[in-house]
This record gives sequence, structure tokens and C-alpha cells, in this order.
Amino acid sequence: MKVLIIGAGIGGLCTALALRRAGIEAQVFERAEGAQEAGTGLTLWTNALRALEQLGLTEALREFAMPYTRAAFQTPHGAVLTETSTLSLTQAPCVSPVAIHRADLHHLLLNALGRDAVQFGTRCVTYQQNQRGVHLQLENGESAYGEALIGADGIHSMLRTSLFAGSEPRFAGYTAWRGIARFRHPHAAIETWGRGIRFGSVVLSQDHTYWFATRNESPGHDADAVTRKQGLLTLFHQWHQQIPEIIEATEAQSILHKDIYELKPLPHWSVGRITLLGDAAHAMTPNLGQGACQAIEDAVVLAECIAQYPQPEDAFQAYERRRLARANRILRQSRLLGQIGQWENSFLCGLRDLALRATPPILLRKQLEPIVGYKIPSAIPVGSVRSGRQL
Repeated sequence: MKVLIIGAGIGGLCTALALRRAGIEAQVFERAEGAQEAGTGLTLWTNALRALEQLGLTEALREFAMPYTRAAFQTPHGAVLTETSTLSLTQAPCVSPVAIHRADLHHLLLNALGRDAVQFGTRCVTYQQNQRGVHLQLENGESAYGEALIGADGIHSMLRTSLFAGSEPRFAGYTAWRGIARFRHPHAAIETWGRGIRFGSVVLSQDHTYWFATRNESPGHDADAVTRKQGLLTLFHQWHQQIPEIIEATEAQSILHKDIYELKPLPHWSVGRITLLGDAAHAMTPNLGQGACQAIEDAVVLAECIAQYPQPEDAFQAYERRRLARANRILRQSRLLGQIGQWENSFLCGLRDLALRATPPILLRKQLEPIVGYKIPSAIPVGSVRSGRQL
């Protein structure tokens, strides 16, 4: 069987790697001209690390990822609302979540897969499927054929919008800024919640911190880099000292701005020999740090299903049975957490902060455990893949 994959993001590359490890041919098509170099950071919780272990990437990941051992919520003045050890969030205490630069993870996956598996600078324009396979028409005039097609082409997926009417992204109600600062940060993930405004940061390396900020705002507003940075300094100038220091330690040109969009939960991801994966299937707000994690879970499960079932239609039905309910549940939970975090009403914010203070760490852990402590039963043999990339 040959599987075609649209999109060489984290989900697409993980899927191709998982398929190849299972002895299945996979070809990835990516419209970008080359491997990702820009971007900021992301967090990989234990559920994603366990899935990456099944792909043989544990050793390679250690070269780039920075573990953190504590998660905390604070007030704008720096008072701790609640905190917990991230080591106690899983049944395997030695597995700590990590932060990693998105470009480093992308290169790690690409090098493990082999660059021959990805055709960069290749935009897919149309497709046709029949009882035997799927034909993909490329913008350069070429075409590709496979027995199955996977859409890993992100929240604005061409495949999804053509397969499922009314599946366009919806605005979550707030906008976000992201950056990487030259700043020594505790080995922790810290979020500070205000009224309609949040700031989060996590250690990325010994000398670098990944951070984000959110604000309730209508979409479509932005500014040049210098004005963007100055606006953030003004927005957070009365918050606890670490936040302005982190923003100040960030190069203005590197601060990214993006309005936050998500998908409504879909009842299905597959039509015939075509299915969706990652953000193309269940793009979620970043509030639980599970966007990339869920795409990685998708990849491992989908490859197992394709290896198990000779017919793609049967494989995709099994994939949905194993993945759709969990991914949609986390999508809804992430949306709800974001709505609570973005409350503006002072009375509701007071109740929210009071509830956080009153929540025992053990209860917080029980709420997070089904999400971040999840382990996929896998038939893919565990091996070891070296990244081959030097920083």
C-alpha cells in the first residue's frame, strides 16, 4: 500500500514515520519551500512523549527538549493561586513534560523520516478517489497516486473543507502573541491570569524562555514589530516583575502575533479512502498544550490501523473509533479552559481565582491525568532513531 499525506507539519511527519516503521510506503507533499526554521516553542506532555517513544525518538528528543517539573497559576501581582509537580501528573514519575522549539522538533522528525519522503514546494490542488485509490493533482502539473490519502494540512485544510461543508474555523474570541526571550526561567510552566488577559512562560533552554500572551480582542488587528513589543510592555507593565522582563528580553522582530481559531468538533474525519489528522481534524485552542500532542497520538494510532486493516476504509473507521471521541473531548475542554481564563467580569474572576486557590493539588492532578497521562497501546516496535542534526 502507498499512502499520500498532504502537509509536512508535526502530524504529517509523525504519520509518515510511523507508516514507514510499519513497512508501509508514505509520501508527503508540502507547499512550503523547505523545512520550518521560524516559530516559537511548544510543550510536549507525557502522552505525546510516550507516543514519540513508540516511534523510536526518545534519544533524539533529549538533544533538544528541556524538561520542566512544576506547573503553576499566579495572579498579576505574582501570588500563587495553585501549583503542582508535573512529575506527579503521570503514572510514570520519571516522565516529565518538556518544552522544545517547534523548528527543532520539525527537523528531528524530518531527519528521522528521511528527506526523500517529503516533496517540498508542492501544492495540492484537487483530488479524485475511486474504489481502487486516490489521484492527487499537484499545482506544478504533476500527479500522484496512492491507495489512501491523509489530510494533515492544518486548520485551513483544503481536504476538510471539501469533504465536510460548514467545517470552517471559528474565532475563539481572543488574540495571542508568542516569543522566545533570552531569559533564565525556573524549570516550570507558569501562567498568570488577569481579566481578559493572560501571560504564560516555560523554560525552553538554560538561557531561553518560551512565552505567550492572550487578550480579548476582535480579529484582524496587528502592528509593526516595534509597536507590537511596546504595546505588550504597556499592557503588562503593572504585572509582576518577571513578565515585563521576559518581554523586554525578546527581540521585537521575533514576536509573533496570531488570532486564535479552532474547529467545531466534527462527527467524522473520513470519507472513503481519505481521512484527516491533527489540526485538519480537530484544531483546538492552545490552552491545554495539546495541539501537537494530539496530532502525534493521531499519527501513531492511524499508522497502526492502516497496518492492521488491508482496506483503507476499514482502517479509517478503526482510527475514528480509537481517536475521535478523545480528541473532540480535549478540544472542548481546551475551549472551556480558555473561556474561563479570558473572563473579564471582576466578580467571576474573583470566584475563579478563589476556586483555584481552594483546589487541592491532588484534585488538579486527577483532572489532568486522563489527558496528559494517557498511553497508547501500540504494536509498532520500539527502536531508536538518531536525529543527525547538530545545533
